[in-house]
Amino acid sequence: MSLLSRRRPSPISPSSSSSGLLIGASLLPQLRGTNLTGGDTFWKNWASKGGPVAGEDYEFVATKDVDYCLSKGMNTFRLVFGWEALQPQAAQNILQTTGPFATYRDRLFSLVKYITSKGAFVLLDIHGGDDSTFAAYYGAKVGDVYGRYAVSDLLVNLWKQLANIFKSNSYVMFGITNEPSGLPTMTWFQTAQKVIDGIRTTGARNVIVMPGNYFSGAGSWTYTGGWGDTGKPAKSNGMGWDNANGAGKPLRDPINNTWIQVHLYVDPDGGGGTGDIQSARIGADRLKVVTDWARTRGLKVFVGEVAMAASNPLAKTCWQNLVSYIDANRDVVQGFTWWAYGVPAWWGSYIFTLAPSANYTKDSPQMALIRASFSPSLLPSPPAPAPIPSSPLARRIHTKARVRPK
Repeated sequence: MSLLSRRRPSPISPSSSSSGLLIGASLLPQLRGTNLTGGDTFWKNWASKGGPVAGEDYEFVATKDVDYCLSKGMNTFRLVFGWEALQPQAAQNILQTTGPFATYRDRLFSLVKYITSKGAFVLLDIHGGDDSTFAAYYGAKVGDVYGRYAVSDLLVNLWKQLANIFKSNSYVMFGITNEPSGLPTMTWFQTAQKVIDGIRTTGARNVIVMPGNYFSGAGSWTYTGGWGDTGKPAKSNGMGWDNANGAGKPLRDPINNTWIQVHLYVDPDGGGGTGDIQSARIGADRLKVVTDWARTRGLKVFVGEVAMAASNPLAKTCWQNLVSYIDANRDVVQGFTWWAYGVPAWWGSYIFTLAPSANYTKDSPQMALIRASFSPSLLPSPPAPAPIPSSPLARRIHTKARVRPK
């Protein structure tokens, strides 16, 4: 989701794998936490400045923000970042960027290192702060070309690099890209297969959490009405997954460690643009659509974005019904990350914010609404620190001695 962009309405439709994420020999309970926003910078905002400027074009959360969330019992963070800010030139080695791009990369990687050192999980996800950036590079969508490159190949290139960097840290998961839209469903899932294949060729065994097309709505997973799919004939996300490699040949992961990522909002059009709640059961009902579909195929589901306004009279019951549904379907639903938490100075007034006030001493209404859904006991023991390859400059030195809400 982008706070700066108007969300398009989302239509609402009425092989065996592991039962959870394995870390060492322990089976992890539910993954529950929040999106960490601020790194989802829109390239058009800084293109004329020679790169993104911290405090102006982006602002990653600080370690005290992570600590605040951990203190509430969260164990998972969907950490969003701008593709163009991390890889400003097509197919560029992201460890060789310089200037403001190197600063951006280093701040992103430092945050990953800090979170995972605490024994919590990071779901890395491209998110450029505007609908036009979803599954796109400098405005060119997956299925199109950018310069001499197919955008799908560029997406593979980026994720192969990230896989090589983070494959030694199983606390890092790969979310690929936020809410693909405005392209054929089959084009997206064919690209998704290339990305999975590319990641696995690096030897990385990290969980991949793959979205569907047209904003990856939970309730529209099996929708075949054609909205959001520019292909002819239109296909649902379910059809795209089932036929990604040809008729009757579904999306495949050689190590069976790819989950479905869906987003879940409870306003009438499912877009998350208002604080309205359609009904007290709408969250559970929408999640049931993709959960039922996934169960018959032995697949797992992760809710990458979910939110509702605590000020709505239906919020408490709607949230309780949703969490009860998740609890009853843990064989399929692996957890959720709320939308969203950002630096309080930037995100404090956002309708769904989890950011605290009064110098971190007062919870937001949304945190009060959902806090009981987390438990400190969900946190596993912290892993051994995993090295992150440094930039060439850093290596030489060593050897010598959301976007702001409107």
